[in-house]
Amino acid sequence: TNHMQDLLAHASVALQGIDSPSERLFAFAEFHVNYHIDRKQEVFICYSELRSLTPENFNDVVAMRRDYEQILIDILKAGASQGVFILVDPKTSAFGILSMLSGICTWFKPNGPLTKTQVCAVFVDMARGAVGDKTAMPKRPEIARAKPASGKSPISVRARAKSV
Repeated sequence: TNHMQDLLAHASVALQGIDSPSERLFAFAEFHVNYHIDRKQEVFICYSELRSLTPENFNDVVAMRRDYEQILIDILKAGASQGVFILVDPKTSAFGILSMLSGICTWFKPNGPLTKTQVCAVFVDMARGAVGDKTAMPKRPEIARAKPASGKSPISVRARAKSV
């Protein structure tokens, strides 16, 4: 339960003072990716060991998970009601976005072709794209587009690997 309490507390801080649904989605996705990369082991344990919890602790963790999911659902509902996001169902969209963002724990490597900052930027863009968010976002240097850590584009790295 400590992991989920920390996740909720840190998410609240990350979203504090941000009103626009577009900026809230940006901040939420950026926070979620960074949090999950930085706490890869805790996240894995939290999700994989649910079955080992007592019924009371299981219910507590599931309730906190629902609270966290509701943060994103509320952001998406606000964006849809303001005409900023294009959604069929905010809950389904939230689950899809969370699955994508959380999946980073399974494959991200700090020494991979993109830095953590670059991968975070890609995921933020994909989350925004998933809901049709085309609003201009403020420039944030920590999410600046840059060359991959390898100096090569990810496509050229993959193409070269296939040709070897």
